[in-house]
Amino acid sequence: MSIACRRIVTPWHHQRFHCGAHRWRSARVAALTDDPARAGDDLEGIYESLTHDGAQFAVQGLSVGDEGATFTLGAVWDLGDSAYGPREWAFSTSGTATRSSDGWRVVWRPDVVVPHLTDETTVRFRPQPPAPTDIVDRNGEVIMTEQPVHLVSVTPARARSNGEVAKSLAELLQPIDPQITAASLLSSINAGQGTTVTVVVLRDSDYFGVASALEEIPGVSVQQQSRMLSTSRELASPLFGQLQDEWDERQQQSAGWAVEIVGPEASHILAESPGIPLPDVRTEIDLEVQTAAQKAIEDLDTPAAIVAVKSSTGAVLGVAQNAAADAEGPIALSGLYPPGSAFKPITSMAAMMIDEVAPNSVVPCPPSGIYAGRYIPNIDGLDLGDIAFDEAFAQSCNTTFADLALSLSDEALHDVGMQTGLGMNFRVPGLTMVTGDVPVNTSSIDRVEAALGQGRNVASPFGMAFLAATIARGSTPAPMLLQGEPGESDQIVPPLPAELTRSIQHLMRGVVERGTASELARYRGLIGKTGTAEVDSDQAPHGWFIGIDGDLAFAVFVGSAGSSEPAVAAADRFLEPLIDADDVDAEAE
Repeated sequence: MSIACRRIVTPWHHQRFHCGAHRWRSARVAALTDDPARAGDDLEGIYESLTHDGAQFAVQGLSVGDEGATFTLGAVWDLGDSAYGPREWAFSTSGTATRSSDGWRVVWRPDVVVPHLTDETTVRFRPQPPAPTDIVDRNGEVIMTEQPVHLVSVTPARARSNGEVAKSLAELLQPIDPQITAASLLSSINAGQGTTVTVVVLRDSDYFGVASALEEIPGVSVQQQSRMLSTSRELASPLFGQLQDEWDERQQQSAGWAVEIVGPEASHILAESPGIPLPDVRTEIDLEVQTAAQKAIEDLDTPAAIVAVKSSTGAVLGVAQNAAADAEGPIALSGLYPPGSAFKPITSMAAMMIDEVAPNSVVPCPPSGIYAGRYIPNIDGLDLGDIAFDEAFAQSCNTTFADLALSLSDEALHDVGMQTGLGMNFRVPGLTMVTGDVPVNTSSIDRVEAALGQGRNVASPFGMAFLAATIARGSTPAPMLLQGEPGESDQIVPPLPAELTRSIQHLMRGVVERGTASELARYRGLIGKTGTAEVDSDQAPHGWFIGIDGDLAFAVFVGSAGSSEPAVAAADRFLEPLIDADDVDAEAE
């Protein structure tokens, strides 16, 4: 790291220095000493150890005699900012100077810059974080806490062969985590290119059952650390990594500090300031909702996700995805997929806004048709003839919606999509996600495809959950993961007209009572919309279900599901433990 010091006042005994990592070179300061080479090396080491935002030095006292001079330096070292202001270390040192043919030179000793520093010692800055806190749900239940973990590493040079050690580890660890395979372990080992590489991290409860067996595998070593972990291995969410980042940031910002002199045999503290105690990180997650979401999709073979929110406040109650989804990343929060017919509430609202249709309007629902030059079929050849729009919506008639698209403007679906949150950008404390994108259409065929939730329309499970919340609430709530810290958006859109949201809610109840989600009719308060989204020709369609029950809004996504049926079934498993028995009609089962 290059270091420099800017001289502010001259001559030397009136000098004041501001020293920062990117402003000065140590050689310029070392040149003021009687041993520039040694001083330069020492200064590099000192600033490597201590510098954050630099230091200020000023001559506070000076006595000049025939043989030389003595002086006192006052210093303030900026050790970085915290949430509560700058961390500063103020101190003073003393030294001597001699006059030579080249002028005055400071007699170099390390303690001219750092008190008590010698040639045999070094200085060290050490953060002192406050006592670790927990991450808790909206009811105060612990979600994540700091726990000991055991890092299992492989050193290929000490193993018989990479393949053998991978096979031995897989046999030992698969009962703990079925996702661990010899192939995955071998890939991790080989990626290290011969260096020691950590291949798995075990909790205490898992480690002690295999500790002795691990010791017997050549090339395997174990190191203990502390990490923030969920309270059980079964409790998992793509939210947790982001919450850990938030926890880390708070710990760092509230950390105290110590400056130590470290010697060959001992160390002692020159100065210190304790960390500031922190409260727990309180979230809006509801462990009951989170657990129900996880269990609803954990056994599915294709990527699946559920996002649940509180419609009235935007509180994120739960975000879950299964192992197949985990392999693709945090798809619940940022995976973008065509929403298919789950988008039809937006198309319906756009058409209702221009009085093109109403719930009781009679509309055509032929089994197929050509719309703007595009052939549009209904699933399973559905043919309802001329029928009320609320029935066409309940049965998700594609041809009805393709016909409506011809009456819309190019901007209509984009504008209503924004009003429901799809495409809105939010800055949410503790959370990074995307909602989706509903581009402005450029042709009639674009509108036809977009009206069916296809074409260029994409949405994340998170965005679709907020679509449902908007329909329930009438305007898009600001997402909120940390209690009392709602998200913000610089995009301002008008709320939906109250009469319009009531009409869409009526249409969505028909989907559950007698339409494509009638398997859920037993939930008296539930409204929803199914979606089957076509993707690449070599991939089965994705399945969707968005639902609202009271103040609970949610979206279910099942990738490559073939239809919406797996998403509807997952919604049933999700709701069953959450909905009060009084709100379930046993006769409808």
